[in-house]
Amino acid sequence: MVDLITQNNPGFSYQPGPYALVCVPSAAVLIELPTGHELVGQVYAALRAKVDLDDVLDILISSGLRAVRGFVAVAGVPVGARVIARGSFRAVDGQGEEVNGLPIITDRFTDDFNLRLDAGDTGKGSESSDWLPLLGGVVNASVVQIGTVEPPFDDNDDEGETVIEPLPPAPEPIDDDGPATAEQPVIEAELLDAAEEPEAEAAPFSPESPDQAESAEEPDSDSDDPVRQPVMIMAVSCPDGHLTSPYLNMCRVCGQPVSPQRPVEVPRPPLGTILFANGDRELLDCPIILGRSPRVPPDYAGEQPKLLQLDDPGRDVSGQHLQIGIDGWQVLLTDLGSTNGTEVVFPGAQPVRLRPNDPLLIGSGTYVVLGGSLEFWYETGP
Repeated sequence: MVDLITQNNPGFSYQPGPYALVCVPSAAVLIELPTGHELVGQVYAALRAKVDLDDVLDILISSGLRAVRGFVAVAGVPVGARVIARGSFRAVDGQGEEVNGLPIITDRFTDDFNLRLDAGDTGKGSESSDWLPLLGGVVNASVVQIGTVEPPFDDNDDEGETVIEPLPPAPEPIDDDGPATAEQPVIEAELLDAAEEPEAEAAPFSPESPDQAESAEEPDSDSDDPVRQPVMIMAVSCPDGHLTSPYLNMCRVCGQPVSPQRPVEVPRPPLGTILFANGDRELLDCPIILGRSPRVPPDYAGEQPKLLQLDDPGRDVSGQHLQIGIDGWQVLLTDLGSTNGTEVVFPGAQPVRLRPNDPLLIGSGTYVVLGGSLEFWYETGP
């Protein structure tokens, strides 16, 4: 990751509030959890170890998406900043452009370091609160500014020394997994030292435009299939021309290293293949709903899904069983309240049973069992 704190962005400023704000020079994360929660400590330790946001996301969703209903994370990358948001939590740039986490999780790239992070309409801060400087650590906050974004309200510039209140004792976790571990380290907040010399801003990489994928052909006007508009996405390319996420340093398809380059907007390529145990294959070029008699749920919102009917004489698979969703470069599985459930096995891990209507992020090599009988694998390779 690249530092967000540079000569142009001299530090973070925040207003006290109910959420946990975790900051290091290269990243900031605002989480809908108390500062004493064990996940907050894990996020802080991970950021101090200079991991990327994918590892932070793994921590935040490790107990399921319902455990942490809202967060927004920003990290510096060579050509801008990466933003991952969940729920109403959002990042707003200097031009007022907003990235929020609705309906599930949003993962976006921006070339603007000047960002404000808050919880949406309920987390903008208040006119009566002071803005406090912060270099790094964990504090209670409602909103944080990176760089020179103007707040959407007037500051009260009271003179005097800024003091950060001590962190409160760790409260009980919000789930039922028992009390937070006593070995959790005490996390101190560091005040921004005005005398400290900021690090020089990283030199930008020379832009390099990858080959763009061809847009999908328009379906015939006489066809009953819905017209699918191409979904645009930011991408880079590997030496073999495979399009991949700008946040990865290796190609998602062939595993080759990806050289630093400026991402370009392209029609989203297929994100992999669903391989069934009977030899059938299904290209993942749009969301898919699977079942014996699949249909689009009445409350469904988003990209038009494909309906994939499964042959299951034993009726172990429900009529409306599983949704394979796509969010940016991410693939998510959601059990749609099936009778016999869905098991997911990540490479080298124990099986995990999906909770109904709780999306789970998956990667290449994931093995899935529907209703205890019908199996498939998700692969991104050629």
